[in-house]
Amino acid sequence: TRLRRDWSSDVCSSDLEAAHTDIVKCATNSFSFTSKVRKDVINNCQSYLIKQLKKYQPDLIICNGAAVCETIKSIVKPKKELNGLETSYVGSIDNYKVRVVLSGFIGRIDNYARRRLGKEIEQYLNK
Repeated sequence: TRLRRDWSSDVCSSDLEAAHTDIVKCATNSFSFTSKVRKDVINNCQSYLIKQLKKYQPDLIICNGAAVCETIKSIVKPKKELNGLETSYVGSIDNYKVRVVLSGFIGRIDNYARRRLGKEIEQYLNK
């Protein structure tokens, strides 16, 4: 899988197979996320994210962290209700199917969970 060469650009080319976007930026010493601030940031960015998803129609979305998982589940609706134990699902947005992999924040999960995540992503990419 090729990744974007110029991550600073908002322009995506149709020949790209993978891209990256953020739903929540990391906090700094001068600005920290409280629950309310995080919700406000997500709400402010959510419409732009939805436009990106509709325009580029990804085959696979990998969620990095609980806030991203919850937000994506509200945008890319699962075919059936999730019971809280699933680590991935197939959902849809505007009648196109997309696979979603749910993960804890990658910087905080242990090596076993990283391996499981990698294998799950490989499984979807090989379909």
